[in-house]
Amino acid sequence: MDLGLSMCDLCMTQDIYNTRINERLQKLKSDIRIGGKLVKNTLFGATHHVATYVIFTDGKIINALNVATGIVDASGVDAAKVIQSTIDALATTGGRILIKNGLYWINSAISISNMSVEIEGESLGYRTRYRVLGHQTDPTYYGTWLFANSPDETPIFKLSGEKFFASLSNLVLEGKSSQRSLIQVDGFNDVTINHCFLYRFKNAIDVIGSSHILRIHDNWIEVGARGLNVAGGEHDLMLVSRNYFLGSKESPLCAGIWIGRDLASLIELVIANNVFRTNYHGIRIEKGRDVTICGNTICDGVYGVRLLDVSNIPIVANTFRSLTNGVSEESGAGRNVLVGNTFSEVTDPIHFRVATSQYTTNVGIDPRDPEAIAVGSSPFAYQNVDGSSEEVIVSGGTVSDLSWSRDGNVYYATGLNAGKFHLESLEYLRVTYSSAPTMTRVPSP
Repeated sequence: MDLGLSMCDLCMTQDIYNTRINERLQKLKSDIRIGGKLVKNTLFGATHHVATYVIFTDGKIINALNVATGIVDASGVDAAKVIQSTIDALATTGGRILIKNGLYWINSAISISNMSVEIEGESLGYRTRYRVLGHQTDPTYYGTWLFANSPDETPIFKLSGEKFFASLSNLVLEGKSSQRSLIQVDGFNDVTINHCFLYRFKNAIDVIGSSHILRIHDNWIEVGARGLNVAGGEHDLMLVSRNYFLGSKESPLCAGIWIGRDLASLIELVIANNVFRTNYHGIRIEKGRDVTICGNTICDGVYGVRLLDVSNIPIVANTFRSLTNGVSEESGAGRNVLVGNTFSEVTDPIHFRVATSQYTTNVGIDPRDPEAIAVGSSPFAYQNVDGSSEEVIVSGGTVSDLSWSRDGNVYYATGLNAGKFHLESLEYLRVTYSSAPTMTRVPSP
């Protein structure tokens, strides 16, 4: 049976998204001189090519420099309030805020609820871990490090208000707590989160309200319950690509990506070219359609991909290594397709509960032994419900007709009375006989 799939077809959506993303990631390196000081603009290409505000530290004082006027519009010891003041001061057309490298203690959530806000730091996430020099008690921080310090477990950034276009880039966000979300998206559209290092959190990115167009790419996401948690609302056009999810495999509530069942809807989700390591679930999906899982590496955990009540998901060209379960369907999931995946040191590589799902050309699955088929009364119709193609051998007895069918209603004579027959998943072979033959099924790996 021709599945009608090719690697190019299944990755086409990802290629389109990557093209759009790469067009926005052309680095600009123009230096600007403000008030006699050289301010290096290391921002990545997007809507606003020149910073509207530059935020920098001067000892314990946080300053917000207005690039157009060269005047410090806001300053204080509370970094969250200074950053919030610059966001609130942006024009209706939005703007870009560059946060210079340094350590910023965040005592309250920074709210983005206006149009076209881009916030960028001077780091590449995972490369900016701090270190202690000599015997100093205070660590020296490299990059733009926003450290959550509020007692009420609020997120560092909260995006809300049914607005459009927000970007968070080149930031280190540390939650300091296993109960805090770092970025919360609640009703904001066209959001990009890239080149960030997200560390110590409950959920790194918590999507609790409707969001249309969400791009999460090139981030390092480490130590928390869930890297991306989508818990409510309506969603479409979501790309998760080229991220590193390093989590915990101790709790069943942990996952690199967790798509919950309480969503109103989720349409068009691409999960491509990520690495998931030491997560209880690499990817867990409880609701959604038009989902593609392609080119990921999932290792050192319990479940690679776990599907509940979802269908029509192509799982293509992924690598599963050192897992208890590779791909598992549960609770009504079906009509999913596995093509060209590699399994290594996986206890249970493929666990499909329903016959409508199919898999083929996967590597690393042990061949299964042939099995005898219990032949019923004539005419006996055998259906392949294995989820993969198989060979059926018919020999002996007195057979008058062997016919094939795709749906179990319309049969086509093979013109043979014995032999080996190829059946794709859900296809039928009907045997009419006066003396029962011997039938054996040979499953595909």
